[in-house]
Amino acid sequence: DLWFPDGSIVLEAAGNVFRVHKSLLLMHSEVFKAMLDFPPGSAQESFEGAPLVHLDEDVDSDDIRCLLNAIYKRQYFIKGAYTPFDRLAALLRMSKRYRIKHLKDEIAAHLSLIYPTTLSDFRRRDKTLLGDSTTHMFEALAMANEVPLDAILPAAYYCAAELPIEDIVYGITVGMGDETSEFELKSEHDKGIILVGREDLIQYKHELMDSFLLSVSPTPTCRAKHLCRAALASYLSDQKDRGLLSCCDIFTRQPLWKQYRNHTNQLCQPCKDVFQASETKALETVWKRLPVIFGLKE
Repeated sequence: DLWFPDGSIVLEAAGNVFRVHKSLLLMHSEVFKAMLDFPPGSAQESFEGAPLVHLDEDVDSDDIRCLLNAIYKRQYFIKGAYTPFDRLAALLRMSKRYRIKHLKDEIAAHLSLIYPTTLSDFRRRDKTLLGDSTTHMFEALAMANEVPLDAILPAAYYCAAELPIEDIVYGITVGMGDETSEFELKSEHDKGIILVGREDLIQYKHELMDSFLLSVSPTPTCRAKHLCRAALASYLSDQKDRGLLSCCDIFTRQPLWKQYRNHTNQLCQPCKDVFQASETKALETVWKRLPVIFGLKE
């Protein structure tokens, strides 16, 4: 579908050919403009009557196909609409290679919707942009390191830190039977950053996020200390029984004060207020520390 009979040039990549329109390529890329600027009267190899241009040997034919589809088909990539991560990665590589700034900027903006810089945006992000991907954070980190895209790193690192340790270290197998794919972090540096950051986040969770719960101590203005102490103890027991205290789930779990607001054992209003306020403040504090936690800032 990328062979246009009226195309004015043929691109070849890894044995695959695409007949396209030179003028359209020149509109998008200065690199194409220099590459396809044939001197008048020069001997130029042809293919089915059109000039043939061999792209560099390291250009993947699937990558160039993605780029051409994005140029010719507006629906192929739209910022804010679901796009497979392998397609995003291909488009990002090609936009970098051929210096197509507007495409690179749109992909960066799209990824920032998935890995935003503010906690409020992270918590209300459109998860349909992830599709059914369980490995999106690995793919996003690979893209961010290749281009680079520093703005998405804190949230992408956090998403990776939520994974079980064995997935961070050994990767994730997707699919069943003979139809499986392996996804892993290519960078040992990233693995180290994520593992250390994961431990720090769990520590912050205990020291800041869940401090009121773990203290099992009602607020000084509590109206029924014995009842509130019993309520906090029951909440803590529930967290332990479900194995949640050691989870790195700070920003994706439902806040504890919400989890237990309809619990059989209720806190008095002053304790509820402190429970909510302390957790809400801690959320923002830890989010703002993500760049430091993951070694992006001193």
